[in-house]
Amino acid sequence: AERFEDAVKAHTESLTLSRELGDQGCIGEALMGLADTLHETRRYDEATEVLDESVRHFAAMGDWHAEGLQLMRLGDTLFARKRSAEAVETFRRALVLYQERGDEHHQAIALQNLWSVSDLSAEEAVDNYQRLVAVCHKVCDRALESVALNALGNKLKQLDRYEEAVAAYREAAAIHEERDEERLLLTVLNNLGIALRTAGRIAEAVEVHEREIELFRARGDRHKEAEALERLATTLRCGRRRLEAVEARIKAVGIYRAQNDTWCEDRTLADLGLRVRDAPGADRTKAGYTLLLANLPSNNGLGEEGRTSAALIVMQMRAGHLIAAFWASASLTRTMCRLLDEGENQAPGQYLQTVKQLLMTSLRGAHPFRGLIALRNRLRRQTT
Repeated sequence: AERFEDAVKAHTESLTLSRELGDQGCIGEALMGLADTLHETRRYDEATEVLDESVRHFAAMGDWHAEGLQLMRLGDTLFARKRSAEAVETFRRALVLYQERGDEHHQAIALQNLWSVSDLSAEEAVDNYQRLVAVCHKVCDRALESVALNALGNKLKQLDRYEEAVAAYREAAAIHEERDEERLLLTVLNNLGIALRTAGRIAEAVEVHEREIELFRARGDRHKEAEALERLATTLRCGRRRLEAVEARIKAVGIYRAQNDTWCEDRTLADLGLRVRDAPGADRTKAGYTLLLANLPSNNGLGEEGRTSAALIVMQMRAGHLIAAFWASASLTRTMCRLLDEGENQAPGQYLQTVKQLLMTSLRGAHPFRGLIALRNRLRRQTT
């Protein structure tokens, strides 16, 4: 129930009573519960003390399995306190303990923890994670296998071995789908989409990003949906699908505005060619953009995407960004056509009236010669 303070009190009282009774089993359970709760609330100093006691307690009881689990939890806590050398040594102790007992399953878990905090080269990490995947598959630990596959994909990507990374991510995603682990699946889909894009497999990357967007929308996580739309836009742009990329970013802008996330909204607007941050006249540009959105009637049949496109067109023309204004205009036209195809009972004259209003507004304060000069400078600019 996330009532962590009450949980700490309950575990502490349980520990006191268990000690009074001399019940070693209950003492161990209370120590584990208290340590987990302290770690969860990031009270790492207190958690370290409890975990040290817990490790000694289970070692005295001869419960090597629980001792190893507490050693790994202690390693996590030490690493969170930036005591990396001690964390590595603690994970090694757990690994040796499981090796002595022949427990291959927990050896794999200890190895995963050890490598996650060790300073390994990418080549060494790839070899290690490949062995870990094989061990997890052998002992049928599908949860750890998916974690190892995702880590393997990350290391392969660092080595520019994108095709192998894609294969690892796909296997990890399949396991998460099999286990109905949607949150972990979304993390892997993010990595998979980027790996596919980098490998030049644009169509497949687009499919993965679209799947991400659907899942975030179904979960009601609007902010993550907007981030996935931005990733989709980047992939579409790499595939020379400029208009679709612009439309995806416009959708992201609308979501960020609805979430009152001005920082992300400004960043996405900059990607659309509207400098509203860290640029000359950015404050004036943002103020004009905001004013236009406020004055555009919400019942003009354009919808949120259309209103955003319309405001972009006006401000981009005023700033002389003619190419960006062209793509925003194309997006607005597609939005109008799509709404008409969907059978919206909006008269075409209403659309034309809105366009006329936008054109009149854009002409006031527009600088055509400035726009032509900016276009000429853009074409002259050296590219790499």
